Amino acid sequence: NEDIKRNLREYYNTYVEQRDNAEKQNWKIIERAQFLHYLQKNQCMTLLELGAGTGKDSLFFKNNGFTVTAIDLSENHIKKCQKKGLNAFCLDIYCIDEKFQESQFDSIYSLNMLLHIPKKDLHDTFVKIKRVLKKEGLFYIGVYGGKNVEKEFIQDDGIHKRFFSFYEFNDYLEIVQKHFNVEYSNIIHKKTEFEYHSFILRKMATIQRQ
Repeated sequence: NEDIKRNLREYYNTYVEQRDNAEKQNWKIIERAQFLHYLQKNQCMTLLELGAGTGKDSLFFKNNGFTVTAIDLSENHIKKCQKKGLNAFCLDIYCIDEKFQESQFDSIYSLNMLLHIPKKDLHDTFVKIKRVLKKEGLFYIGVYGGKNVEKEFIQDDGIHKRFFSFYEFNDYLEIVQKHFNVEYSNIIHKKTEFEYHSFILRKMATIQRQ
């Protein structure tokens, strides 16, 4: 896992400016707006973004009245977040239950971050996420998928490697249903070999056997 984290950190530290200047795709804007609707309907006030990148989505939620906390593995990403006035921390997702209090957040948002978690760690990661999410809190997951594969991909520069863990939609759905109630799910078909899978989940009101 340390090699995976180091490679991810190096990649995202290198391409921070390109990612910050990139225009957000319309389908991502629509997905984000869908989650905003759920947050407002449920009167959520606090939000934790996992893998916040340069803070574009965290800033969006902050500008819509939420108290936002952003975390990311990349130091350069966090510097960008902080320059935008965000409450941001360079933090490994594996440590969120140590950094934050139990039931601290009304909602959690994660766009294309959990696909970097090895399959063997996904269950434990969801357990940690649930711990910092309030009872009946909302959790947005967006991940690329469409096939079952887990490997490192060499990027276009031929230097950096990022680890990815992809699932077919029903396989991922089966996993999240062990931890959360599914409020919304969607498949967006891309002009690539991958699809985009999204879920709006609610923390179960009662303790479920794992």
